[in-house]
Amino acid sequence: MFHGLRDSGHGPRALKVFFDGSLPGVVERGPVDGAADQILQMGFRGPGLKVRTYALIKNFEGQGMAMVPKRLEPGLVDRPFGVDDQTVEIIEESKDGRLHWNGLRPRGRCKRGGSSFPRPPGFVRRRCHMRAVLTMSLLASSPLLFGAPRPEVRKPDEVVVYRKTDQAELEVEIFRPRNWKPEDRRSSVVFFFGGGWVGGSTSQFYPQATRLASLGMVTYCADYRVQSRHKTSPFEAVEDAKAATRWIWRNAKDQGVSRDKIVAAGGSAGGHLAACCGLVAGYDEIRDGEPGFIPAAMVLFNPVIDTSRKGYGYGKLKQRYREISPVEHVHAAVAPTLVLVGSADTTTPPAGHKLFKARMDKRGRSCRLFVSEGQKHGFFNPRGDNSQYWTTMGIMEEFLHTEGLLTASGN
Repeated sequence: MFHGLRDSGHGPRALKVFFDGSLPGVVERGPVDGAADQILQMGFRGPGLKVRTYALIKNFEGQGMAMVPKRLEPGLVDRPFGVDDQTVEIIEESKDGRLHWNGLRPRGRCKRGGSSFPRPPGFVRRRCHMRAVLTMSLLASSPLLFGAPRPEVRKPDEVVVYRKTDQAELEVEIFRPRNWKPEDRRSSVVFFFGGGWVGGSTSQFYPQATRLASLGMVTYCADYRVQSRHKTSPFEAVEDAKAATRWIWRNAKDQGVSRDKIVAAGGSAGGHLAACCGLVAGYDEIRDGEPGFIPAAMVLFNPVIDTSRKGYGYGKLKQRYREISPVEHVHAAVAPTLVLVGSADTTTPPAGHKLFKARMDKRGRSCRLFVSEGQKHGFFNPRGDNSQYWTTMGIMEEFLHTEGLLTASGN
């Protein structure tokens, strides 16, 4: 279903596209980590118009690259998927090694591989090392035409206490699909907010919780103990996160969710807690007769994955840092994991995430690492033009769909 972008001996590359108005632009290449899938940002600038859209550059283990439109659903055959059946994009490499965006070309169609594509002009018909026909919905009927839309946010349907501690009663906020029934056995996801284990709010992930609830999942935003409000350490926060996921598991029948389809997710310190739920042993209040439990999948937004001096958190954990450092606890039963991080993140440096992926690969565990070029810590939150929020949500939804944890598809 992918159109190949052959590597032509240069190694895996990141591609960026820029153009002014209706003029063709140039795709610039730069070396990237071949182990990671990359996000392609395409910037559209014209009089009074600034539009961005994204695609994924998939690295197929050194066998070449392929461009995957963000909206391309698994299972679609390679066919025009642009503004309409008459329009696609063409990118080709010229003799100077630069990739040229050849514009949205209507009609003038020619047959290739059982599908119809526009015929490129003569100067790009020559044989070349790297070719890709990208079929993306970029301009017409795209919410990105006038900027990414503001994500919908609604209040929780219910708030319940999941744990009582000496410092506070901890609550989990529940977002349910509109057609939810207690007898359902739906997939669910619990989100943990970020804040360096010092502060933060459950409302950080209201947009993501609202979004996934609209797609049929039961979603949770869990509170946990932090230094500013409870005078506690990251170790207590790990206990709380495990208690929250265990509460969902214990109450799955009444919650209308499946015990086998609970996802742990979070950002920054919250990503660390989600990772600990699936990686770190102990810190769990298991009742007599209960089995061990790890989430069905983990989605980690620029998580604290390495708590050593090279990562984040060593100053709080000191000599105990290895006890709850996710990168130190990769085991043979880790659930499929998605990690999203910005290349310019200096709070939770990408080097730690790459080390985590390498150790997951060595163990034969599924780990998808997406590095967003130029993005800093917290890039996944709704802000600015909201484009990064929608990009990361699209990647998360595709990941959950691939793992059989999300059946509905969103716009």
